[in-house]
Amino acid sequence: MSDWYFRQNPEHEEVEGPISSAQLRSLVQSGIIGRAHELRRKDWDRWVQAGKVRELFPTAPPPPSTQSGSASDSSFEGRFALGLAAVVLLLGCVFLVWFLVLRDTWESDNATRLQHDIQLLLGALDQGDDERSLEHYYLLIDTIGDRALRDPELQEAWTTAATRAEPIRERHERAEEREKALAEVSSAEREAAQLWTGGQKQDAITRLDQAAALCAKHGLDEAGARVESTRSLYRDRVSAESHVKGLLDEAAAFEKSNEWPEAMSKYQQAIDNINRWSFPGEHLGSLLIEAEEGRRRAASHVRFTVSVAVISQPYGGGVPRWSVEHEIRVNGKVVDSITNQSMMATFEGVEVVVGDKITARSMWKNGYGAVATTCDRVNGDWPVVSLGTTTYLLTIGEFSSQFED
Repeated sequence: MSDWYFRQNPEHEEVEGPISSAQLRSLVQSGIIGRAHELRRKDWDRWVQAGKVRELFPTAPPPPSTQSGSASDSSFEGRFALGLAAVVLLLGCVFLVWFLVLRDTWESDNATRLQHDIQLLLGALDQGDDERSLEHYYLLIDTIGDRALRDPELQEAWTTAATRAEPIRERHERAEEREKALAEVSSAEREAAQLWTGGQKQDAITRLDQAAALCAKHGLDEAGARVESTRSLYRDRVSAESHVKGLLDEAAAFEKSNEWPEAMSKYQQAIDNINRWSFPGEHLGSLLIEAEEGRRRAASHVRFTVSVAVISQPYGGGVPRWSVEHEIRVNGKVVDSITNQSMMATFEGVEVVVGDKITARSMWKNGYGAVATTCDRVNGDWPVVSLGTTTYLLTIGEFSSQFED
């Protein structure tokens, strides 16, 4: 039965067959088909090497000869030697890179210069020259950096010099920081004054808060006291301004409900607070104007009583021999009169409002009813300026003419 196919190898696409089993054995025996050939039967689903078919090649392949084993050993030794050489070569390259590139020769290269600079620093320290000491010390710090010197003598010299120079550096840096802080504080005070003058009062206080913190940090006692004084003053002004605004609000509320005396009192309190807390550069003018206008507005609705004392001076001196008629006037209008034989008269319960002007006149009469000409001028007009019962003392000038019949 012809059911065998064969080919030389998988890459060899040419397939020969079909042939019978007898023909296949004959081709194997003649050497035409070897172990490496591939065989396939019709009922197989894949190709197999001919050397694996026991019917054709019943015996296993011969073991490797001694000569082959020796060659294998030689090959291993060769590979080992080659690997060892590669490792040595790699280590040599690493050492070469370290020696030429990575090896730190800085200290040996700069040892002489370092010794010289350290001696210069020690000399300046011995002479007490802080400026030169700092100059050499900063130069060495820049040169050495954070390196650890390996030479014991060089390291000891550097440690000694640095230990002596470090306190000077700290004092110098503290002094520089102090000067810088003082400049910042002065600048903050100027800025605060500008903010305050511009009406930005809370910003001004905040700037002084920052200045006070700088003073506390750097121990600037004198500047700190000055800043605190100004800050307290600003805070008092802000508090006073807030109080004044509160008084004006209260006065406006009284005015709205026609409670004029109370409104006038609140306006007056606001004026008193403004005059107490105002200082150069502070903008309280608008509040003062508001308070004064409010007071005048309220006063025009308030009537109250005052007492007025009138003193007359006789022509040529002496005690009056005749009766004297005294008049009190409000805004030029006679509101009351008293006749007595005295140089003085007191008027009680004179009704006025704020802004009224009070004047007086005294007229002496002889025994026959003659009236003496008098001077009715009194130390100017006396304006009413405040609430309450006030006594106004008005002095009448001397008579300007003789008696008349």
